[in-house]
Amino acid sequence: MSFEITILGSSGGPLEGSTCSILLKPANISYHDIINDNLPDQVLCIDAGSGMGKLTEIIHQETTTKTSYCNFLQYYPDCETVSYYYHPNVTITTPFSNFQPGRPILHTQNIFNNLQNYLISHSHLDHVCSVVINSAGFNKNMLNKILYGSHYTINAMQQHLFNGKIWPNMPSFKIVNLNYLESNRSERIGIYTVKMFDLSHGEFNKLTEDKEDAQHHSNSNSNSNNIWGKHYDRRRSSITTIPQNTSGLIIKNSEALNHHYLSSAFLITLEVPCTTKEPPPSILVFGDFESDLTSKLSRNLFIWKSIAPLILKNQLKAIVLECSNCKEIAANELYGHLTPKLLIYELKQLEHECKQLDTATTSTEQPLLGLNVIVNHVKEPIADPNQESQLHDPRKRILAELNKLNEIEKLGCNISIALSGTSIIV
Repeated sequence: MSFEITILGSSGGPLEGSTCSILLKPANISYHDIINDNLPDQVLCIDAGSGMGKLTEIIHQETTTKTSYCNFLQYYPDCETVSYYYHPNVTITTPFSNFQPGRPILHTQNIFNNLQNYLISHSHLDHVCSVVINSAGFNKNMLNKILYGSHYTINAMQQHLFNGKIWPNMPSFKIVNLNYLESNRSERIGIYTVKMFDLSHGEFNKLTEDKEDAQHHSNSNSNSNNIWGKHYDRRRSSITTIPQNTSGLIIKNSEALNHHYLSSAFLITLEVPCTTKEPPPSILVFGDFESDLTSKLSRNLFIWKSIAPLILKNQLKAIVLECSNCKEIAANELYGHLTPKLLIYELKQLEHECKQLDTATTSTEQPLLGLNVIVNHVKEPIADPNQESQLHDPRKRILAELNKLNEIEKLGCNISIALSGTSIIV
C-alpha cells in the first residue's frame, strides 16, 4: 500500500505563490473515485499555504500538457527537469491528466467539496493562508472543513485570523471547525490514524544585544526574571556542524522550552484493510522546525525514538521535512529552520535510535537504507541586483549538499526535493 502526495506548495517564501501544503491519499484511490463515490475520508490536506488556486493551476497544466510541471524551476538559469529533483525510487505521477480539459476551476471545486480534514502544523501565514482565503468559497451545503492542530495552533488561528477583523469568524458560521489534537496521542481522522508531536520552531523574537534596547526593556519591566531583560538569542551560539558523537541526549531547559514557538509533526498511518500481510503504511510529515542542537531541547529525539520501530518494520514510507536554507546561512539567521548539515544530523539521530533498538541483528547496519526523505520549505533567494550572476536554484544546491552528506555518513536515504505543482507516489 502506497501514498500519493500532491505538492500544492513547497516553498518557504518570500515568493508567495507556492507556500507549504500537500494533499495526501492512498495511491490506489483516484480523485475521480473520491469525487464520484463521495469519499471525503480518503484525503488529507497537510498545511494550507497553497490551496485552490494552486490546484487549479496544476489541473490546467496536466489536462493540457499531460506532464508534471513546477513553475519555480523556470525562474533560475541553472534549473533542471522535474525528474532531477526526485530520487529514482520515487514515482512521479499526473493524477489529474485524465480530467476533462478546459474546466480546471470546476474540477478544483469538486475536489475541495470532498476535502474535509486539514492537519495544520502551526499558524504561520505560509502554512495557513490558503484555508483562510479559500473559506470564502466554502458554504454550508458542502462538508464543513475541519482544521486539526495543537491547542497552541488552533487558539492562534481563532484569536488572530478568524477573529472578525483579519478575516470573518468562519467557525461561528459553522463553515470551518477548529479541533484540538493532543500531543503524543493517536486520533482517528477519516481512514487515517494521526499522532501529533511537538516541534520547536525557534524563539518568539530575534533579540539583539543592543545596549539601548537592553536598557529600554530593563526600565519597562523591573522583574529580573523577565525573558526580555535577559536578551535571549540562542541562535548566536547554535551548533551548525555535525558532532562526532551523535548519540547523546540533549538536556531539556525549562526556560528554553517556555520561549520557543510550537510547531507540529504528524505521523499518519493508513488504517484501511490491506489484502496483503504487510503492516499498515505510515508517513511522517513535519511542519517547520529546528534541530535539537539549536533549540537545546530533545523534541526531535523523542520523535526519532517513537518512529524507530516503524523504520525497522519497513512500515514508514517517507519522511517529509524542511531544509530551508543552503549551507552558507549564518547560525543567527536560521529563525527556527534547518540547513543540510542540521538535517543530516537529525537523520543520524534517527539512525542511532534504530540501531539502539535492535543491536542483535546485522540488518540494522544501515537502518535508513532506502528510506524516502522528501525535503520541502526551501526558501527562494532574493538576489542583490549587483549580484545577478550569483542567483542559483536553491533546490539544486540543497539537494547536492544533502546527497554529499548522505554519502559521507553512509545513511543510504533516498533524498528528494519536493516541487510545487508535482505529484509523487511513495
